[in-house]
Amino acid sequence: MRFTNIGYDVNMTYVTGVSKVSSNRKGRNNKNTKRFYMVFYVDSNGNFHTKRIKWYEVPWYKMQICKIRKFHCSDCQEKFTLALKKGAKPLCPNCLN
Repeated sequence: MRFTNIGYDVNMTYVTGVSKVSSNRKGRNNKNTKRFYMVFYVDSNGNFHTKRIKWYEVPWYKMQICKIRKFHCSDCQEKFTLALKKGAKPLCPNCLN
């Protein structure tokens, strides 16, 4: 799955979520459980990745979250995939040219 980039860098990553995760969890009330934040993102080739982040980076990454959606253009009858941030309008890459 390849994403259509409109005005973005080709090697751009799209943040899909930020979450607090646990490691070394062998039981529900285990005292050795380590908790940390991870960011989940997709690169421009469509590969899913995770990365461990610090607690003070969480608000910035939460502002960068975008949703990956498929759209259908009513003018040129083309289907395309875009990664949109909240409140952004989808634009067909074929109709822009």
